[in-house]
Amino acid sequence: MTNPKIYIFDKGETIMILIVGATGILGGMIAHHLIGQGQNVRVLLRHNSPAAELAKHYLATNPQSLIEAGAQPVYGDLKDRPSLETACVGIETLITTANAALRGGEDNFLTVDLQGTTQLVEAARTAGVRHFIYVSAAGAVPGHPHPLYDAKGQIEAILRASGMDFTILSPGVFMEVWMGTVIGIPLRAGQPVTLVGEGARKVAFVSMVDVRALQNS
Repeated sequence: MTNPKIYIFDKGETIMILIVGATGILGGMIAHHLIGQGQNVRVLLRHNSPAAELAKHYLATNPQSLIEAGAQPVYGDLKDRPSLETACVGIETLITTANAALRGGEDNFLTVDLQGTTQLVEAARTAGVRHFIYVSAAGAVPGHPHPLYDAKGQIEAILRASGMDFTILSPGVFMEVWMGTVIGIPLRAGQPVTLVGEGARKVAFVSMVDVRALQNS
């Protein structure tokens, strides 16, 4: 986490919070948690998003569940700057967990994670957003050989130069996503689990529930 002011809101204060990436697993957890606390939550949704179908396989959050819980929907896309400007109007805190990991076509780490999130930072700054919370990743640095970590590293640098109050969260591997992939799926299929190496290598898993809790630190 980076920034001495790690907050979403002061105790007892109700503000308007925009969540970008709310149809993802982590973003959905954060949205439902904040709504449950009585906060005013706006969520950026994409038209024709596959999230509803992915939610059936526990890979996303159903957009309808967010709306039914009380979130205010606003439709747009990280690749569409005007829609981001509209979404940021009246927002005091912005949280983004969005990435292109489960997308395809024109949605990739360059167009979404780098160019799209850069536009989001610019739109937030123009709208006077008070605090920008960005979920990055452990090990993300500009120039990283993996395009996702490169993009996230560049966004961290852009945020530091933005002039906004910001928080950067750098979680490791999400156990809800990767633990099942590495261990759970083979076991459920009655197959042996294959571990690369001697089985002594340590991996720092983190729960999305714990990362969600940090949004309210």
